[in-house]
Amino acid sequence: MAEDAAPGELLTFIAECVETYEQLEALLWLASHPNEALTSSSLAQTLGVPQTALEEALTSLVRVRLVARIGGAPELFRYQPGSPELYQSVVKLAAFYEHDRLEVVRLMTENSMRRLQSSTSQTLAFLLGKRD
Repeated sequence: MAEDAAPGELLTFIAECVETYEQLEALLWLASHPNEALTSSSLAQTLGVPQTALEEALTSLVRVRLVARIGGAPELFRYQPGSPELYQSVVKLAAFYEHDRLEVVRLMTENSMRRLQSSTSQTLAFLLGKRD
């Protein structure tokens, strides 16, 4: 691995917690503004992404305990990692992203392709098993 390549723990974190570019952008923006809580629509507007995609991203980030959902009307979202390890992983991701954005995007694309291949393999195995 090259000297500036992502460490294994960061690769694992990206694979497990950050599946989409909307998740990446929302997470990094919220992490860089930890005292702010925003609605999904205001964050979508800030990031310049479709609100539906951002709502899905925020829901996923809440599920993996990186972002907290603050009830109320309207519902707000705030950066709030669920553990010191998650916090440190986001710090490392932000630093690595600042250093080599293209590499982070490449890693996310590879992860996406692996998920697609796995899903395709499982579907084919199911369909072939059904025919027997």
